[in-house]
Order: sequence, then structure tokens, then C-alpha cells
Amino acid sequence: MNMNLKVDGVQQALAVFDPKKVERAARATLNRVAKAGKTAASDLIRNELKINISKADLDRKIDVRPARGSSLKAVIEVKGEPIVLSYFGAQQGSTFIAKNKGGAAAFGIAQRLKGKQKTGPVKVTIIKGKTTELNKNTFIARGKGGVAMVFFRLPTGKLLARKVYRESSMFGKDIVISKEKERIIEQWNKEWANQINQLKSGQGWMEKE
Repeated sequence: MNMNLKVDGVQQALAVFDPKKVERAARATLNRVAKAGKTAASDLIRNELKINISKADLDRKIDVRPARGSSLKAVIEVKGEPIVLSYFGAQQGSTFIAKNKGGAAAFGIAQRLKGKQKTGPVKVTIIKGKTTELNKNTFIARGKGGVAMVFFRLPTGKLLARKVYRESSMFGKDIVISKEKERIIEQWNKEWANQINQLKSGQGWMEKE
């Protein structure tokens, strides 16, 4: 998913100051703002949506295409395949089945009685602090390369690896998009105002190597 957002002030500056200096300043500002936007997107997904994903793993899926040459356009691009459920701390549950279903078992001490363990449902934590119990047809097994995966058995008997959420779908949530835009515009206004002040003072803008 790409997010494109127009910002104000460049055209007005071009009419007043040296166009080459303005364009250099605009490109540098855009690129700094885009990097700040990437940080904001990661923060919003992890803390606003409360998705249980590490910052490092999420940041690897968010790219910034900086403004270069004569271009005054920077792009924040979020991409990636759906995340396998096993990433979210999947655990195979178990249930103790007591032979004596009355008496002591009714008071929560069935574990002291003779019985057997039965495989229970898989549990995952996709949202921080919220454990989700999957249906009984889902189980954990080793996939290719020996990696633990959560599988789902279709009525036909075929097994499918369970996956959830593309990073782009997280980024595409209305609350993330709206707050991301607010943060980018706020950062741009702050950075660009500083550039204009430098141009007004005659300092201009010097490109860093």
C-alpha cells in the first residue's frame, strides 16, 4: 500500500527565493518527514491497533522511497505477505479429562484424579493482552524447514497454514491513516517553517553530502 500526501508551501517559496535552493530544501525536508512518517506508522500499528508484532519486524516491511533529483515526491510504502499465526505466540492447549466426573472434579481439583490429557485448541495473541482461542480443526505442527506452523484441516482433509494480516492491511486502517496524515503534516509544517526562516535570513540551505 502506498500513501501519497501533498504538502503546502513549496510553490509559494519558489516564487520568492532561489528555486534551486528551495528545491534542495524541499527534497531534504520531504525525506526527513517521510522517515518520521515511517516511525509514526510503526508506532500506530503497534500501539494504536495494539498488534503483537515487534518494532524491528514491522519496520522491515515499511519502506521509504525518497525524493531524488528533480522529484519533489517521497513515498511511504508498506508491503509484505500475510503473517503466519505461529508468529503470535501460538500454543497448543490441553484439557485434563477426569474419569470421575463428579465429586472432587466439580471443585476444580480434577488434576488429582486419574484421567488423561486431551489435545486442546490452539491459542494465539494477535492483539496485545488478548488471547484468542482458535477452532478445534486448528493445530500446531512443523512446516517446511522445521518451523512450527498453525495448520487448519479442511473437510477434504487438506491442510492449510493459517495466516493473518498483511502489514498493508494494518496500515490501511482508517484510524492509522488519519493519524499518520496528521503527524506527517505536523512534521512538515515544523520542518518547512525552519527552512523558510533560513532562506529569509539569507543562510539558504546547504546540502549535506
